Amino acid sequence: MGQSRLFVAQFVLAIEEEWFASFASGTDASPAHSEVEYYVESRLFAAANEEEAYRTACDWLPGFEDANHDGKGDLTRYYAVGIHDIEEVDCAPDQLFEAVKHKDEYGVDVGRYHPKAVDAAGVPLVRTKQELDIFREIERLRNYGRRPPEDACLSCGAIVPPDASECPECGWNWSGDQED
Repeated sequence: MGQSRLFVAQFVLAIEEEWFASFASGTDASPAHSEVEYYVESRLFAAANEEEAYRTACDWLPGFEDANHDGKGDLTRYYAVGIHDIEEVDCAPDQLFEAVKHKDEYGVDVGRYHPKAVDAAGVPLVRTKQELDIFREIERLRNYGRRPPEDACLSCGAIVPPDASECPECGWNWSGDQED
């Protein structure tokens, strides 16, 4: 196994509250009302490469499932909707503590979640393997060699046209006026 690298996986998770009109003995009753709330949870972990990081994140998906009767509804279900993104952390695992301890006041970048990265219903996007940051980065490096061109977005690596004021892919701009 090669040198371990650090990755952050962002999972789209759901909490579903269900209310039942009544419980009929021995039957599976459908809920009379339900509400679903979505959020993104990040996990830091080590893997040898992008493929192993992706397999690890996929293997974790079933582990987010749970249910109890402690919520505001009659039944509370927890589950993973999918993977929002996987990013590589720019720090070796054996140097993480020192990097956190001695890094400048901003700490170590462990990935980002953009609030506009949602679907029409406001649910955080679930991405395919090839849409994940770690695989987009590999494609960018293949296309540009080891260094992106001068007109590449510093946030996502997409090509920014010379006359554009912001990245057409992610909206990043050089003036620091990104919408939050």
